[in-house]
Amino acid sequence: MEGSVILPVVPYIANKETVEPGWPSFAAPWARSLPYGRACCERTLDIYERYAGIMMDPTFSDQDVADIVAAVRKVYQAASKRT
Repeated sequence: MEGSVILPVVPYIANKETVEPGWPSFAAPWARSLPYGRACCERTLDIYERYAGIMMDPTFSDQDVADIVAAVRKVYQAASKRT
């Protein structure tokens, strides 16, 4: 997921640091108790770390797409046997 950011693990978010000290997302009493960091989104991070994306383009031919599908299936099957 190129370009994606999981905000709770960005250091300044995890540490509840902002340019404005009174920012309500971190300064309000209810907000101070909210957990940030890896612990608040472990499942999301687990999925994110195993994700693989494939760029597709409208100029790909049917054969190009078929080749990509075959390659993904081959790698998936081989990876599934390892675990």
